[in-house]
Amino acid sequence: MAYQIAEMVLGLGCVCLCSLLYRTQLIPRFLSISGLIGYPILVVGTIAEIFGLHIGLLLTFPGMFFELVLPSGSLSRVSSPLLTVRIRDGRVEVFVVTGRNRGMANNQKPVADPSEPTVYPIRISGELGPQWADWFEGLAVTLDDNGDTLLSGPVVDQAALHGLLRKVRDLGTSLISVTRVEPDPPRCIPAFSS
Repeated sequence: MAYQIAEMVLGLGCVCLCSLLYRTQLIPRFLSISGLIGYPILVVGTIAEIFGLHIGLLLTFPGMFFELVLPSGSLSRVSSPLLTVRIRDGRVEVFVVTGRNRGMANNQKPVADPSEPTVYPIRISGELGPQWADWFEGLAVTLDDNGDTLLSGPVVDQAALHGLLRKVRDLGTSLISVTRVEPDPPRCIPAFSS
């Protein structure tokens, strides 16, 4: 029974692996789909074995296709991945750029880290003093020469941005512009050269 439970946990883990491989396209899609089909069948077989129905061995064959083809042929056709390292705010992040995305690796825009707030300068009409910074959740309040006010600073997420825009509306001032400031491009260093 312990063997069947271990097989069941292995099958569930492999479903997660095949789902990740399907989304990242690190292997051909047909192969990850075969794993997504074969491993749930393996889990059903182990559950059947636990309840005394001896069909588990028969139900391992669909998952066997994935396990035999993955190391033998598919990886030899995939070009070696390019690993890049991004150093940002003292953190090291490693990226894998695979075959068909490799040519575009240098001209892609960096993807904003969802854990870091985005900076949104919000321009409104009328003059507001610095005492409004607390009302606008700590954003810097700056007066322009033309009589407009610029609110700027990090905004945690889209919900917080909408909350700030609601406050602008509640003041009765006109919204002139909202701009998203793109993050600085990361410094990418190849992890190895081929």
